[in-house]
Amino acid sequence: MNPRTEQMMDRLAKAARRWSHDDLVDVGDVSIPRWLLHQLVPDIDRFEKWRVDALNLSIDMDDCGGVPGYVLEWSEAKREAVGATLDDIATITRKLADLCKQELDARGTES
Repeated sequence: MNPRTEQMMDRLAKAARRWSHDDLVDVGDVSIPRWLLHQLVPDIDRFEKWRVDALNLSIDMDDCGGVPGYVLEWSEAKREAVGATLDDIATITRKLADLCKQELDARGTES
């Protein structure tokens, strides 16, 4: 495992021992600690403001197979903010998946 991944995993393990439910933020497929969210998201204020709308839109898009009609009623600014928040969620999910893969790969080579 590379040193940066090892450091992140160590920090996650230490933090996990002291997390409460209130310290975790739902980002769709997973919940992550708020301190980690602040490291991964460039505009945390926008993310926190539009996170629920982005998660709901993601669910509705999966259900209908496209963009729901109510999005057309949103202002351009809201559509852009929710879109950027959806991008953040996708980036977070990818980064966490990469960390998990690196950890699993490292465990596979240690045996």
